[in-house]
Order: sequence, then C-alpha cells, then structure tokens
Amino acid sequence: MTPTEELVTHTWLSKLLTGIAERMNERHSATESKVLRLLQTQQQLLQRVAALEAAMANHEHKGVWQSGTVYRKHNAATYSGSTWTCRAAQTQQQPGTGMDWVLTTKRGKDGRDGRDAA
Repeated sequence: MTPTEELVTHTWLSKLLTGIAERMNERHSATESKVLRLLQTQQQLLQRVAALEAAMANHEHKGVWQSGTVYRKHNAATYSGSTWTCRAAQTQQQPGTGMDWVLTTKRGKDGRDGRDAA
C-alpha cells in the first residue's frame, strides 16, 4: 500500500470511527436524559407518597363526638347518626355548627327492624 493509499484509508477509517463515536455519544446522551427524567419522576412520586402517608397519619375514626375532646385534621367522628371529618388543624367545635367539620356520611332514614322482612 502506498503512503497516499494509507493516508486515504486512515482518513476514511478515522471519519468512520468519529461518526460511530458521535452516534454513540448522542445515544448515550439520550439514554442519560431518559434516566434523569425517570429519577426525577421517581423522586416526585416518593415525595407524594410521603405527603400522603403523613396526611393519613391522622385519619382515624374517634367514635361518637364528645364535647371537650380535641379533634385534629382528618379525624372522623359520629354526631347525630352522621359521620363528620375534621378539616381544621384542630377543633373542639361541635360538628355541623361551623366550618371545622365536613359531612362525609349523612344519617339515613330509620328503617324497619327487619322482623317483617321476607
């Protein structure tokens, strides 16, 4: 092989390898970008799960509402046959008398005792 042929072959091979390296870098960058987006999404989801778990910590039915008891946000209590959920940070207010409670289950009509049911 003559020096000119070697130079042409070397130049051609160099261009080929450079092109391959550039394509690999582009693919690597695209893959890296996708991985970073997935990691960001995962982090956002973990934060949302932690927030939901924290909010659920107070989700507890406290039974029949009692005067003098302190209820916290997301606590539930039964009052006059209905279930109420506290939406204030904390309250001692009677359900249905202000904005601290939200009605979650309305009392139904009194039914028959079932003895006459078929």
